[in-house]
Amino acid sequence: MKRIYIIAALLVFVYGAAMPLICLSSETKKLPSGEIGQNMYDDLADKTKKVRVLDKESGNVTKIDLDEYLFGVVAAEMPASYNEEALKAQAIASYTYLLFRANERSDEKYDVIDDSSTDQAFITRKEAREKWGDSYDKYANKIDAVIKSVAGYVMVDENDMPILAAYHNISAGRTESAKTVWGSEYSYLQPVDSLGDLTAENYLSEKSFTPEEIAKRLDLPENDGSPSLWIGEIKTSDSGTVTEISFCEKTFTGGQIRSLLGLRSSVFTVNFDDGSFNFRVQGHGHNVGMSQYGANYLAEQGYTYIEILSWYYTGCKMKRL
Repeated sequence: MKRIYIIAALLVFVYGAAMPLICLSSETKKLPSGEIGQNMYDDLADKTKKVRVLDKESGNVTKIDLDEYLFGVVAAEMPASYNEEALKAQAIASYTYLLFRANERSDEKYDVIDDSSTDQAFITRKEAREKWGDSYDKYANKIDAVIKSVAGYVMVDENDMPILAAYHNISAGRTESAKTVWGSEYSYLQPVDSLGDLTAENYLSEKSFTPEEIAKRLDLPENDGSPSLWIGEIKTSDSGTVTEISFCEKTFTGGQIRSLLGLRSSVFTVNFDDGSFNFRVQGHGHNVGMSQYGANYLAEQGYTYIEILSWYYTGCKMKRL
């Protein structure tokens, strides 16, 4: 473990020195001729002044003021102790994600779901107070100021449309393409280095399972052979995501294994030793888009929210509604 962190520190030093300063221009190309393009933005901006939030547990839909919604998302999704530039990047990503979903769901009764496994997590100010305790005033004021400072900013793609601003907790050192994880191609959700994540305290995690647990959770066919022979070929992407793995000749994706076994990411290795299947997992989350820990690492190195967003969302531009 100590060796891993020494290597991580060296990589981070190289990363911090070598990462290019790719600035995200606030100048975007003009909207399509006529009023269609601007009307689309006006309609989205107007519609989301009151965000229709679906409570995943109850099924109830509540209308929430935009600033309150963004406060609740940032408070739920990113540690309030993070650098303000990282929090600004999170606020813009959260707003952009909202617009993307609201545009998709124009015929639905809700814009977004209050769950991070589906859309974005959300907490009320009361829940934030319970979460932060005596630090509530300091953190609430900090997040309110951050949201106000980037109000109306949205990231758009080459067609001037709000992007699917995906984000996750900690990358595996390099983010993943949306194509690999979800099967859908987005020009701006491509792999980029995020070596600062290697310094995260919980970058690595481990989980072990008995053969009986593996057989039950993966619903494996009966097999009288030695468990040490259960694991078949493992295929991975360039970013390390397990794209294919077999147990007892039953094939899974890394995402399926992550879900079935409760792993922190789909970037993992596995071996059978001392009677157990041992998984060594890198990072936390789906690994697509902005790494939140990586964003904070860059912010601590002096990078701005514009540079952070530019780094993680390839080729995107910023627009203010």
